[in-house]
Amino acid sequence: GPTLQEVLGVESFVQLSKGSESTYAGKIVKALCDLRQWPQEDPGIALAIERGNLRFGYSRRAWNLGAPDGVSCWFMGSPSSTYCEARRLDEAEWWGGGKARIMGGARNGLPLGVEEAKQFPQVYMAEGGPDYVRAHTLAAMHETPGTVGVIGMLGGKSDLSDKAVETLRGKAIRILAHSDEAGLNAAERWAGTLRRAGALVAVVDVGKVARAAQVSTE
Repeated sequence: GPTLQEVLGVESFVQLSKGSESTYAGKIVKALCDLRQWPQEDPGIALAIERGNLRFGYSRRAWNLGAPDGVSCWFMGSPSSTYCEARRLDEAEWWGGGKARIMGGARNGLPLGVEEAKQFPQVYMAEGGPDYVRAHTLAAMHETPGTVGVIGMLGGKSDLSDKAVETLRGKAIRILAHSDEAGLNAAERWAGTLRRAGALVAVVDVGKVARAAQVSTE
Protein backbone atom coordinates (compact mmCIF):
# COMPACT_ATOMS: atom_id res chain seq x y z
CA GLY A 1 0.00 0.00 0.00
CA PRO A 2 0.98 3.67 -0.17
CA THR A 3 3.27 5.18 2.45
CA LEU A 4 2.05 7.96 4.72
CA GLN A 5 4.10 10.42 2.69
CA GLU A 6 2.31 9.31 -0.49
CA VAL A 7 -1.09 9.50 1.20
CA LEU A 8 -0.43 13.03 2.43
CA GLY A 9 1.33 14.29 -0.68
CA VAL A 10 4.29 15.26 1.46
CA GLU A 11 7.97 14.90 0.77
CA SER A 12 11.15 15.62 2.70
CA PHE A 13 9.77 15.26 6.20
CA VAL A 14 12.19 16.71 8.71
CA GLN A 15 12.42 14.08 11.42
CA LEU A 16 13.20 15.90 14.64
CA SER A 17 14.05 14.05 17.82
CA LYS A 18 14.04 15.29 21.38
CA GLY A 19 17.17 17.26 22.17
CA SER A 20 18.19 17.58 18.52
CA GLU A 21 21.08 20.00 18.10
CA SER A 22 20.51 20.48 14.38
CA THR A 23 20.61 24.14 13.38
CA TYR A 24 17.75 23.62 10.95
CA ALA A 25 15.74 21.74 13.56
CA GLY A 26 16.17 24.61 15.98
CA LYS A 27 15.15 27.17 13.37
CA ILE A 28 12.02 25.36 12.28
CA VAL A 29 10.83 24.77 15.85
CA LYS A 30 11.53 28.43 16.63
CA ALA A 31 9.53 29.45 13.57
CA LEU A 32 6.55 27.43 14.81
CA CYS A 33 6.81 28.75 18.37
CA ASP A 34 7.10 32.33 17.13
CA LEU A 35 4.09 31.79 14.87
CA ARG A 36 1.91 30.42 17.68
CA GLN A 37 3.49 32.48 20.49
CA TRP A 38 4.49 29.30 22.30
CA PRO A 39 7.55 29.11 24.58
CA GLN A 40 10.40 27.65 22.54
CA GLU A 41 11.55 25.56 25.50
CA ASP A 42 8.08 24.07 25.96
CA PRO A 43 8.64 20.38 26.82
CA GLY A 44 5.40 19.50 25.05
CA ILE A 45 6.85 20.43 21.64
CA ALA A 46 9.72 18.00 22.16
CA LEU A 47 7.32 15.28 23.34
CA ALA A 48 5.00 15.75 20.35
CA ILE A 49 7.97 15.47 18.01
CA GLU A 50 9.38 12.47 19.88
CA ARG A 51 6.07 10.61 19.62
CA GLY A 52 5.72 11.39 15.93
CA ASN A 53 2.64 13.55 16.44
CA LEU A 54 4.24 16.76 15.15
CA ARG A 55 6.15 16.77 11.89
CA PHE A 56 7.54 19.30 9.45
CA GLY A 57 7.87 19.13 5.71
CA TYR A 58 6.61 20.40 2.39
CA SER A 59 3.12 20.13 0.99
CA ARG A 60 2.83 19.54 -2.73
CA ARG A 61 -0.94 19.14 -2.93
CA ALA A 62 -2.94 20.52 -5.84
CA TRP A 63 -4.25 23.49 -3.83
CA ASN A 64 -0.73 24.95 -3.64
CA LEU A 65 -1.24 26.87 -6.86
CA GLY A 66 1.50 29.41 -7.33
CA ALA A 67 3.92 27.37 -5.20
CA PRO A 68 5.12 24.57 -7.51
CA ASP A 69 8.03 23.71 -5.22
CA GLY A 70 5.75 23.23 -2.25
CA VAL A 71 5.36 25.23 0.94
CA SER A 72 6.85 24.60 4.37
CA CYS A 73 4.25 23.22 6.75
CA TRP A 74 3.71 21.71 10.15
CA PHE A 75 1.67 18.55 10.31
CA MET A 76 -0.35 17.35 13.28
CA GLY A 77 -1.00 13.62 13.15
CA SER A 78 0.26 10.41 14.69
CA PRO A 79 2.29 7.42 13.46
CA SER A 80 -0.85 5.29 13.02
CA SER A 81 -3.12 7.93 11.47
CA THR A 82 -3.87 8.01 7.74
CA TYR A 83 -4.77 11.69 7.91
CA CYS A 84 -3.42 14.84 9.54
CA GLU A 85 -4.00 18.56 9.85
CA ALA A 86 -1.58 20.69 7.85
CA ARG A 87 -0.84 24.37 8.38
CA ARG A 88 1.64 26.61 6.63
CA LEU A 89 4.63 27.91 8.56
CA ASP A 90 4.28 31.30 6.86
CA GLU A 91 0.76 31.57 8.40
CA ALA A 92 -0.72 32.20 4.95
CA GLU A 93 -4.03 30.71 3.94
CA TRP A 94 -4.23 27.78 1.57
CA TRP A 95 -5.45 28.39 -1.95
CA GLY A 96 -9.22 28.53 -1.64
CA GLY A 97 -9.10 29.95 1.90
CA GLY A 98 -8.53 28.66 5.40
CA LYS A 99 -5.34 28.13 7.39
CA ALA A 100 -5.97 24.46 8.18
CA ARG A 101 -6.23 21.58 5.73
CA ILE A 102 -7.08 17.97 6.52
CA MET A 103 -4.84 15.78 4.39
CA GLY A 104 -5.03 12.06 3.78
CA GLY A 105 -7.84 9.59 4.32
CA ALA A 106 -11.20 9.70 6.05
CA ARG A 107 -11.33 10.41 9.78
CA ASN A 108 -14.34 8.17 10.53
CA GLY A 109 -14.57 9.35 14.13
CA LEU A 110 -11.04 8.21 14.95
CA PRO A 111 -9.07 10.83 16.90
CA LEU A 112 -5.44 11.45 16.09
CA GLY A 113 -3.28 9.26 18.32
CA VAL A 114 -6.07 6.94 19.45
CA GLU A 115 -4.20 3.80 18.41
CA GLU A 116 -1.15 4.92 20.38
CA ALA A 117 -3.42 5.70 23.38
CA LYS A 118 -3.94 1.99 23.97
CA GLN A 119 -0.76 1.84 26.03
CA PHE A 120 -1.63 4.76 28.33
CA PRO A 121 -3.99 4.58 31.34
CA GLN A 122 -4.47 8.37 31.26
CA VAL A 123 -5.31 10.45 28.20
CA TYR A 124 -5.60 14.14 27.36
CA MET A 125 -8.10 14.81 24.58
CA ALA A 126 -8.09 18.08 22.62
CA GLU A 127 -10.07 19.57 19.74
CA GLY A 128 -8.13 20.81 16.72
CA GLY A 129 -4.54 20.32 15.62
CA PRO A 130 -2.81 23.16 17.52
CA ASP A 131 -4.54 22.28 20.81
CA TYR A 132 -3.63 18.64 20.17
CA VAL A 133 0.04 19.66 20.03
CA ARG A 134 -0.28 21.90 23.09
CA ALA A 135 -1.90 19.10 25.09
CA HIS A 136 1.48 17.38 24.96
CA THR A 137 2.71 20.09 27.35
CA LEU A 138 0.35 18.81 30.04
CA ALA A 139 1.51 15.26 29.36
CA ALA A 140 5.18 16.30 29.52
CA MET A 141 4.66 18.15 32.82
CA HIS A 142 2.79 15.26 34.42
CA GLU A 143 4.65 13.56 37.28
CA THR A 144 4.68 10.37 35.20
CA PRO A 145 4.71 11.47 31.52
CA GLY A 146 5.10 7.88 30.37
CA THR A 147 1.60 7.08 31.58
CA VAL A 148 -0.19 9.86 29.68
CA GLY A 149 -1.33 9.75 26.07
CA VAL A 150 -2.67 12.56 23.88
CA ILE A 151 -5.44 12.34 21.30
CA GLY A 152 -7.05 14.98 19.10
CA MET A 153 -10.41 15.39 17.37
CA LEU A 154 -10.19 17.56 14.27
CA GLY A 155 -13.52 19.30 14.57
CA GLY A 156 -16.29 19.36 17.13
CA LYS A 157 -19.00 18.03 14.81
CA SER A 158 -17.55 14.52 14.65
CA ASP A 159 -18.70 11.76 16.97
CA LEU A 160 -16.32 9.18 18.37
CA SER A 161 -16.37 5.93 16.44
CA ASP A 162 -17.13 2.61 18.14
CA LYS A 163 -13.48 1.64 17.63
CA ALA A 164 -12.26 4.79 19.37
CA VAL A 165 -14.68 4.32 22.27
CA GLU A 166 -13.59 0.71 22.73
CA THR A 167 -9.92 1.76 22.73
CA LEU A 168 -10.58 4.38 25.41
CA ARG A 169 -12.83 2.18 27.56
CA GLY A 170 -11.98 2.38 31.26
CA LYS A 171 -9.29 5.06 30.91
CA ALA A 172 -8.97 8.31 32.85
CA ILE A 173 -9.60 11.03 30.27
CA ARG A 174 -9.38 14.79 30.56
CA ILE A 175 -11.08 16.63 27.68
CA LEU A 176 -9.60 20.07 27.00
CA ALA A 177 -12.63 21.95 25.67
CA HIS A 178 -12.79 25.10 23.59
CA SER A 179 -14.48 27.87 25.53
CA ASP A 180 -17.17 28.66 22.99
CA GLU A 181 -20.60 27.03 23.01
CA ALA A 182 -19.79 24.66 20.15
CA GLY A 183 -16.59 23.52 21.80
CA LEU A 184 -18.17 22.92 25.19
CA ASN A 185 -21.13 21.09 23.63
CA ALA A 186 -18.76 18.83 21.68
CA ALA A 187 -16.71 18.08 24.78
CA GLU A 188 -19.80 17.17 26.81
CA ARG A 189 -21.06 14.95 23.99
CA TRP A 190 -17.77 13.07 23.81
CA ALA A 191 -17.66 12.86 27.60
CA GLY A 192 -21.11 11.28 27.72
CA THR A 193 -20.13 8.68 25.14
CA LEU A 194 -16.94 7.81 26.98
CA ARG A 195 -18.59 7.65 30.40
CA ARG A 196 -21.10 5.14 29.09
CA ALA A 197 -18.09 3.03 28.11
CA GLY A 198 -16.75 3.12 31.65
CA ALA A 199 -14.16 5.86 31.24
CA LEU A 200 -13.50 8.34 34.03
CA VAL A 201 -13.91 11.70 32.26
CA ALA A 202 -13.40 15.32 33.27
CA VAL A 203 -14.12 18.27 30.97
CA VAL A 204 -11.84 21.30 31.35
CA ASP A 205 -12.69 24.69 29.85
CA VAL A 206 -9.22 25.71 28.68
CA GLY A 207 -10.26 29.33 28.31
CA LYS A 208 -11.19 29.58 31.98
CA VAL A 209 -7.92 27.95 33.00
CA ALA A 210 -5.92 30.37 30.86
CA ARG A 211 -7.80 33.40 32.23
CA ALA A 212 -7.30 32.19 35.80
CA ALA A 213 -3.58 31.73 35.20
CA GLN A 214 -3.33 35.22 33.75
CA VAL A 215 -5.11 36.77 36.75
CA SER A 216 -2.91 34.87 39.18
CA THR A 217 0.25 36.37 37.67
CA GLU A 218 -0.95 39.99 37.55
